[in-house]
Amino acid sequence: MADSKLRKLNGRITGGLIGTAVIVPGMASLFVIILYLYRGPHGDSSWITGTRALGIGTAVAICAWAALALLVRARLTSVETANTSVYNELLEQYHGISSRIETLQPPENDGDDGPARSAIAEATAQLETCRQDLGLVPDRLPATGTEWVLATGYAAVWRRLHRAQEALLLVEPTGHVIGTGLLDVARLENSTVPGREHLLRQVRTAIVVLDPDARRYLAQSEETDRGAGTANPEPSEGEDAARVVLRNASRIINEFRDDRRDGLIRARNNLLRTVFVTGLAAYILLGLALIREVDELALVAMCSFYLVGAILGLFKQLGQASSVDTVKEGDYGLSTARLLHTPLFSGLAAVGGVVLLAVVGAVVPANGAPDIPKLREIFDLGVNQFGLVSAAAFGLTPNLLSQRLVKQAEQYKDDLKSTEASGATSTSSATSATS
Repeated sequence: MADSKLRKLNGRITGGLIGTAVIVPGMASLFVIILYLYRGPHGDSSWITGTRALGIGTAVAICAWAALALLVRARLTSVETANTSVYNELLEQYHGISSRIETLQPPENDGDDGPARSAIAEATAQLETCRQDLGLVPDRLPATGTEWVLATGYAAVWRRLHRAQEALLLVEPTGHVIGTGLLDVARLENSTVPGREHLLRQVRTAIVVLDPDARRYLAQSEETDRGAGTANPEPSEGEDAARVVLRNASRIINEFRDDRRDGLIRARNNLLRTVFVTGLAAYILLGLALIREVDELALVAMCSFYLVGAILGLFKQLGQASSVDTVKEGDYGLSTARLLHTPLFSGLAAVGGVVLLAVVGAVVPANGAPDIPKLREIFDLGVNQFGLVSAAAFGLTPNLLSQRLVKQAEQYKDDLKSTEASGATSTSSATSATS
């Protein structure tokens, strides 16, 4: 028991550190810059050299990181609070499947009902693992760990719940199986699932094999009926084969949705890692400048260029966010990661763009030897007054580069939305009902 508590504590601390690491380079940069600039108007602070400012600021940032990680570790690493909306959806699915299993009685013999026993056992095993993952075991500590910070734990629970649902299709009453099949028809009709037409024909045929009277619920045109092959289903296919077909179709749809969720989670985690590494590299560059005792006015100019680019980038991000359907399938924190990435990349692009434009402006005339300005001239608001305009222009460029990521993420969301039975904008209840 003690070992279990220790592992959970270590998992919480590690998760807290991982969940808050992305803001550490920015926090350290802020501390260092404030400390370095403090010495300017204060004569008693002449002892603050660039190296000392860098060391003190770094130490303060690391201490603040550790304190913040300890403060928010429980929230970031708990399955219940790391992503509350997804947790509630999973909980609803779990209770629904649990109640369905309770109504099923395993056969008393192991003869022809062996597959039925196997299906119930599979669903029960998958559900038990989900029960532990969701922290529903009495007298046990809540489920915690880095998998909830990274959101990979939620994707794993979705897959287990789906496997349990699919297994139950082999043993549940025919009426319920037909209802699931009709739901899959609705999910497939406007979906982007590969092989959608072929899958629709299989599902419709299997439904009619289970109950020929169910044809009236399919609401197919004569042309669709002929394409689906449901007008004259083959009785020899049998109920067992029809159930297997419906299980396979449901699995294909579920895996399609699960893969899209995985894509959103991978994109989010990769973006957060990129933000952290880029921020760390920018902090090292700032440290080199401070070690060389950069002039305070030059540092102020650099910060001004950075802030102009960051603010313009955030305005552009705000415009993009307002044009996106925000009530689509949840993106597991990808939008938040993009929000963190925008000021960093836009600010760095603004600073780099100011330098690039000043150098190019000196080289392009090519009247003799180019008079390339020194960095102290570039980062001087009195001399390079056009630099703020350059920073504003270059601050928008990362948004152009991130369009591919945004487009891919929205495609994942559209794919998920296309496989919802309602065909309308998703809500929590609709998502949980069809996921």
